[in-house]
Amino acid sequence: IHYDGCIGDSYVSSMLKIRFPEIATSIDLGSCLFGQHQLFACRDAPIGIVESARSAVLLSEIYPNLIWMAYVFGTGFTEYSLEPLQGHKIILYPNAEDGLNDYLAFLDIADHARRKFHLDVTVSTFLEDHATPAQKARGIDLIDYLFST
Repeated sequence: IHYDGCIGDSYVSSMLKIRFPEIATSIDLGSCLFGQHQLFACRDAPIGIVESARSAVLLSEIYPNLIWMAYVFGTGFTEYSLEPLQGHKIILYPNAEDGLNDYLAFLDIADHARRKFHLDVTVSTFLEDHATPAQKARGIDLIDYLFST
């Protein structure tokens, strides 16, 4: 599979299809994680995955001991998104929410990734353990929490 990339709020494949309609039907790309290109330089470093590219960039400066990536909400984040990360310890950081939807979805993705691809993947409970009810109501992510405390 060839992977697509996101620039701003558009995908490269979408931009190519608009610019070159004659080849639009031959463009069939899957999305990849924001920051996945870092795997070429850091072959064994642990990986932290958050929702937004903004958070991944900021967290890479605060916690450089992890490779920070983002699934960029709406890209169809599944266990298949994690398959290229084999050989790395992976920590998923879901947003805090009232209903635990992100957390439970991440637990499911991690479980499927472990069984299908034998990945070392865990789901962080940090925000579930530390975010206030007001923060959970806003659906904050890890970087929002760090900058609010």
